[in-house]
Amino acid sequence: MARAFKIDEESIRGKGGRTNAARRVALYLAQRYTGLNNKAIGERLGGVHYSAVSKASGKLREEMNFDKRLSTLVGELDSRFKT
Repeated sequence: MARAFKIDEESIRGKGGRTNAARRVALYLAQRYTGLNNKAIGERLGGVHYSAVSKASGKLREEMNFDKRLSTLVGELDSRFKT
């Protein structure tokens, strides 16, 4: 995720998640592919509350409807997990 967004990993785990697209994408993909519950995902990504994991994932899905570039990027990252 950090490489895709050209940021350091700590930026994904740090505070300020509402404006952190890389973190939202990481939460979204973790929900889809890890089998972890929202609490466990949140703990691994810097102590995000379990309800915030769900909200961030939902917000990302909405954003992808309007932001073609974001949708393309998430699609590319998503395809890496499907193989």
